[in-house]
Amino acid sequence: MAQQIISLKHKTGSYEGNSYDNYIIHTADYESTNKALMFGPDTDDIKVKAEVFAMELGRNIAMLNNPAVTKVQDLEGLLIVPIYNKFGTCTGFNLSLGAAASTAPADIQPEKKK
Repeated sequence: MAQQIISLKHKTGSYEGNSYDNYIIHTADYESTNKALMFGPDTDDIKVKAEVFAMELGRNIAMLNNPAVTKVQDLEGLLIVPIYNKFGTCTGFNLSLGAAASTAPADIQPEKKK
């Protein structure tokens, strides 16, 4: 199922003596009618190891062939389909340009602050 990328966070550190280097991809269900979601049942966090993220990002940027997508920040608003192994670890992902939340029909646009 495709999910829309809301934000990305790079986390590094050490936990119980083991170093980690991960990307956390905060996503919302693309099928949801509420495009202003930030938390709740229609959102998800995908944890991807940095080496897997870098490899998949390079492959996906080449496949998208879109000059507007050149860095990690450009991924926000794109669609992602994560690929998991039998242990529930994200081992890859596919990106798609899809229709971003900003181009959603007016009836499902978030309300503007007054």
